[in-house]
Amino acid sequence: MEKVDSEVNSEVNSEVISETVTEVVSEAVAEVISETVTEVVSEAVTKVVSDVVPDVVSKVIFHEDVCKGCRLCTTACPKGIVVVDTDKLNSKGFHPATVKAEDMEKCISCAFCATICPDVAIEVRK
Repeated sequence: MEKVDSEVNSEVNSEVISETVTEVVSEAVAEVISETVTEVVSEAVTKVVSDVVPDVVSKVIFHEDVCKGCRLCTTACPKGIVVVDTDKLNSKGFHPATVKAEDMEKCISCAFCATICPDVAIEVRK
């Protein structure tokens, strides 16, 4: 009788573990899919908006947490609009580069700043 009870308990435990693992994996997959879909949709919306209303979306995007504030981009900009934001520190403790909102319209999307950036922290949209 004990052997039968042990086998039943073992089967029940295996089923519970299997169901739990399946549930956890399903939740993780759903979260990854949700994040990916959100990212893809966000990029698509940004592209559509920037094509339709170019002044609403930045021409230059600085990935501030990647920037180490080396200032190379500030020297490469022919319009002189790329500056280091001394009022802000990124997660690495550096002052990140940026283009002020009022100067964004002066950007000619030449991508000199992005080309010179050793950290690939700058994205230029045309």
